[in-house]
Amino acid sequence: MAYPYGDYEHVHGGLRLGAMGFTVGGHIASEGTDKHPQNGNSFGLGVTYGQGPWMVGVDMFSGSIEGTAAAGEHEYDAWAVGGSYAIGPGVKVNAGFQSGSLELESGTSTDGSAFTVGVAVGF
Repeated sequence: MAYPYGDYEHVHGGLRLGAMGFTVGGHIASEGTDKHPQNGNSFGLGVTYGQGPWMVGVDMFSGSIEGTAAAGEHEYDAWAVGGSYAIGPGVKVNAGFQSGSLELESGTSTDGSAFTVGVAVGF
């Protein structure tokens, strides 16, 4: 069965490099079709640093899409900062703060933030 909106294209690439406790990574993505109005683009970038039992990091994301049910181009931006600490074999305590905003072409926007704390247990 053929896709009714023409040839679908999705391109996604990323790279992650690490040295001396630092890790830097990023990605870009683009998708859409030649006959359908819905097309989108995004990119993200993150950095972490950790030595021994602890690690901290920051991450950001930005994306846009057009051709949805609401007319125009819409943009979503988010960022996060957090950390973890290994309190024992297989047990980590994590905490982070995240914030994001969505803006529609019509001028309507919304945003939100969250603070999270958790414990991760691995066997």
